[in-house]
Amino acid sequence: MTGVYKILATADPGPGAAAIAQAAGAELDIVPFIATTLTDDEHIWAQVNMLAAQSRHVIFTSANAVLAVSRVLNGRTVSGWDIWCLKGKTEKLVREVFAGCRIQALGTESTVLGNAICTLDIKSVVFFCGNIRMNTLPDILNKAGVTMTEVIVYDTTHTPVRLARDYDAVLFYSPSAVDSFFSANEPGAACCMAAIGNTTARAIRRYRPGGNIAVSEIQTKDAVLETAIASVNKLK
Repeated sequence: MTGVYKILATADPGPGAAAIAQAAGAELDIVPFIATTLTDDEHIWAQVNMLAAQSRHVIFTSANAVLAVSRVLNGRTVSGWDIWCLKGKTEKLVREVFAGCRIQALGTESTVLGNAICTLDIKSVVFFCGNIRMNTLPDILNKAGVTMTEVIVYDTTHTPVRLARDYDAVLFYSPSAVDSFFSANEPGAACCMAAIGNTTARAIRRYRPGGNIAVSEIQTKDAVLETAIASVNKLK
């Protein structure tokens, strides 16, 4: 491949993305394929505040869930939660918002958290999540007899856009964005699909089995972009 190549981010790629792309000689377009709204449901707010006063095993698999719960708590200190969360931005926010809580385990994907929980004598957990989520974690916990209280603290809406140009790489940060993107687009066979983790990569494989899929080893947005650039450079 010669000349400038084109990369699409399916959500905000973070403040460092422009500099990374420029250094690599890449054009970076940003087209959001999902929209997220934090809940204003008064019943959910009451439930979150009630749980905040209890000793609980709590699971976060997205930064949006942490932000949503933090918004409800509005600075209230929580100290009774044992937290299980994904690495990357989710972990960073958990450490900032829930400094008084203990992180029991970190994982690169929800299956890691689910399997870790099932090795211990834990009877129940609270899962803060969005309205669109994978069944992987609930299925693991249910099979092990762990009771899961699901609290939906944000809503995700698909915002598909039919693209007018071709890209050398597309960056995906969630399975929801994958579904939205492929509902309106069919990229070329050589296009690199860069995923933030294995869960997102599995969503891509539903549409592109055997396709050019690159999975970031580190769960950050900068790492996804760098992974895409490295994959595209291999074709030069």
